[in-house]
Amino acid sequence: MTSAKNRSARTALIVLGMHRSGTSAMAGVLAQLGAALPKALMPPTDANPKGYFESVEAYRLNDAVLASAGSSWDDPAPFDVAWYRSPSFQDYRLRAAKVIGKEFGVSKLFVLKDPRICRLLPFWRQTLADLAVRPLHVCIHRHPREVASSLSRREGWPETVGILLWLRHVLDAEADSRGQPRVFVSYDMLLSDWRRAVDRIREGLHVTWPRQPDSAAGEIDDFLSGELRHFRAAGEAIPHETPVHGWVARAFGILERWAADGEQTADHAELDALKAALDEASPLLGQLSQESRGLQARLTKVEADLASERAGPKGELEEIARDKQIAENNLAQMRSAVSHLEKQLDKLRDEVKGQADEIARMTGEEKRLRAAAADLEREKAELALLDASLKHELSALRDEVARVRRAASVEISDLKAERDRLKPLEKQVEELSKAAVGLGREKAELVSLNASLGHRLSLLSDEMARGRRAASAEISGLTAERDRLRPLEKQLEAAQAAHRRKEAEFEAYKQAIAASTSWRLTAPLRGVSRLLKKH
Repeated sequence: MTSAKNRSARTALIVLGMHRSGTSAMAGVLAQLGAALPKALMPPTDANPKGYFESVEAYRLNDAVLASAGSSWDDPAPFDVAWYRSPSFQDYRLRAAKVIGKEFGVSKLFVLKDPRICRLLPFWRQTLADLAVRPLHVCIHRHPREVASSLSRREGWPETVGILLWLRHVLDAEADSRGQPRVFVSYDMLLSDWRRAVDRIREGLHVTWPRQPDSAAGEIDDFLSGELRHFRAAGEAIPHETPVHGWVARAFGILERWAADGEQTADHAELDALKAALDEASPLLGQLSQESRGLQARLTKVEADLASERAGPKGELEEIARDKQIAENNLAQMRSAVSHLEKQLDKLRDEVKGQADEIARMTGEEKRLRAAAADLEREKAELALLDASLKHELSALRDEVARVRRAASVEISDLKAERDRLKPLEKQVEELSKAAVGLGREKAELVSLNASLGHRLSLLSDEMARGRRAASAEISGLTAERDRLRPLEKQLEAAQAAHRRKEAEFEAYKQAIAASTSWRLTAPLRGVSRLLKKH
């Protein structure tokens, strides 16, 4: 099925077929279905009274291209492919592009038809590619003996020449269109059941007709009903009079099968072998064709002279008879030469059979390689998808890294600002450290002082306890002896007053110690000391 892009592209229906094979009838039917015809149509002739439906400009250009390559439409030799590498190729490509533009304008679907295109298909396909025009190939064939008889009537050639040219045209067209969108139909099919033929083309090429066949049925029936067909050979076998006839029979059989049942790739090897044999024998066949045409022309002239001079003097008739005899002798010599050439062709045919086996083997290898290439293409597509996915993930990671970098940059800026803000505090910390060292020393001194004071307080407490005990004992003794020692009362009062003074002095000293910094700092130590004494 074609894509939307292909459906919207310009398309050329290229009609491929030998002269006198129904190409004009095919082009006329395609035109009835809505395909555009060229503006400058070749006028009808007695040989084709309904018209050729082909461009005069394209016909002239094709003749010029063939002449530029040293060939002509009736040359059985293969086209010189070296011409495509010559400067002439580029010049004629430009001329061909102008012909397409002039003849078809902006038509979306048009018919390009000239039997000479069978010999020049690579040239026209390149031209259409330059113009972004999609080529679709409609290959039509006719029984080779009908073609040869028609050409013999028109050109006065021997039948063998027409058969040889039929083979050259159909083999070149098949080889150069292989692998491209194409459909094969026969002239007999077109005349007997044109609906089947156009359906085959529509389905095989995925083309949509601008005008439906039912709408055009009346015009197509009228157009084909009067198709002149002076020669009929449908169903006749092609006699194997020469190797060329055998080649023609084999090629015609393949085309008939393809028109009935569709193209079979298994036949490609045989067609390649036939084309190789024809190319190999072309120099001899071309010479034979030229001499046969010359001889036929002389015989025709002799017969014409005889017919016009039968009423003339007897001497002239005898001279004409002698000329005829000479011509017949020449014909006999030519037939002898033909027999010799046929032997050479038989030898070539044997060689071709061997080549056909090799070609078949190579065809199998080609299929294998094509399958491998298809696998590679699938892998390539999968890798392309993987690559796209990885690129997407990489892009996301890059975005994330950029985001993290931006956040880190902001954080670093904040840290730098904080560092600048804290710098003044460093000196304060340093000063505090120094102060802490000094406080440590002071603390050690206070601890030492506290220990000294504690010792002194302990001594004072002991002394006070002893003093109190002594005072109490003394008071008790004094109380007992007060009455007895009344006289000593004043002394006792004086002693008590002295004792009170001592206590006051001790209390003042004690308060002074308790109010000192050393006493406060050693308070925890005293608490620990009391706990230790309890335990």
